[in-house]
Amino acid sequence: MDTDSRPQFVPEEFVRGNVTLYSVSRDGVGTAGPLITALNVDVVEAAETYATSQPGVRLAKPLLRDP
Repeated sequence: MDTDSRPQFVPEEFVRGNVTLYSVSRDGVGTAGPLITALNVDVVEAAETYATSQPGVRLAKPLLRDP
């Protein structure tokens, strides 16, 4: 039984919404880099799955990366 009442990030819901995700981490010891990478992979995989379920195999709104 899950008793954690905190909001959860669901990549499948994120890619269908109209929100922004800013992935940032500090450099050096204690970096969250691996966590950020895993989060980004989950989002991209969810976007690919969602896109392939759409007519034309594209997202209605492109998933963008701001350099």
